[in-house]
Amino acid sequence: MRKQPIRCGAAISPVGETGEAVREVCATALEELGDQTPQLAVLFASMHHRERLAAASATVREQTNTDVLIGCTGESILAGGKEIEGSPAIALWLAALPDVEVTPMH
Repeated sequence: MRKQPIRCGAAISPVGETGEAVREVCATALEELGDQTPQLAVLFASMHHRERLAAASATVREQTNTDVLIGCTGESILAGGKEIEGSPAIALWLAALPDVEVTPMH
């Protein structure tokens, strides 16, 4: 049996409506993973989305079926070779890590 390789996907959205932006980054990042399920998701959001971060997190977990989700807010949001500063932005990084156990810590 051939072992699956580690794969990563990333996406960024400048959309100001949080739900729409999260759905967009989930779809794009998952597409980069192909048929693999991410064990790790990292969500970055500008402060423009702060009121909806709990809902955004729930959507990421639902859409990606990830084992672990971590994240933070930031002034500059980066992904996919793009940087958005001072405007609404959400970025999602996903990692499919076969045979790896991820343990988040605070």
